[in-house]
Amino acid sequence: MTQPVDPIPRSRPELARLVERDPLLLKFVRRSLRRDASLTPDQLVEKWHEQAQRTGRPATDADDELIRGIFEEEAAAASERREVPQKGDVLAGCGVVLLVNVVVAVALAFMPFRYATAAAVLIGLIQLVYLLPFGVWLRSRGFTATLQGAIIAAALTFTWSAACFALIGAYLLRLQ
Repeated sequence: MTQPVDPIPRSRPELARLVERDPLLLKFVRRSLRRDASLTPDQLVEKWHEQAQRTGRPATDADDELIRGIFEEEAAAASERREVPQKGDVLAGCGVVLLVNVVVAVALAFMPFRYATAAAVLIGLIQLVYLLPFGVWLRSRGFTATLQGAIIAAALTFTWSAACFALIGAYLLRLQ
C-alpha cells in the first residue's frame, strides 16, 4: 500500500502527522473553503462540530486545532496562487497548436499515399513529438494559460484522430 501524499508542507510535521491520521478533516476544510471562501477558522470548526453530530462521530479539541492549522495552510496557498497571475492566452495556445497541426497536415499531403494515410490517422500521437517540448517551454516561461490552450487543442486533435482511426479501421474491416 502506498503512503498518502503529504498535503501539508514539512515545516509543520505535527500537523502533517495529524492529517495522516484523519484525512477527512483535510477534505472537509478544502471542500468548505471551495464552497465559501469567506469562512473563518471558527466557522469551520463550528461546521465540523455540526457535521460530527449528524454523522455520530465525536469531535475533539485536537480536531479543532487541526482544522485551524489546515485553514492557515490553505489560506497561505490560496494567497500564493492569487499573487501569481496566469500569463498568456488560452485562445493563443489553441491557435498555435491548430496552426502547427495544419502545417503538419499539409506536409503529410506530399507523402506517398500509404504513409500519409497512416500519419493523418495517427496525428494525435505524432503531435506529441512537437507539443511536449512546446509545453515544457511554455511552462518554464510561466505561460500557464497558453499551455492550457495548447492542451485543449491537443486533446481535440487526439479525439479527431481517434475518430478517424475508428472510421478507417471499420472501413478496412468491411473490405476484407
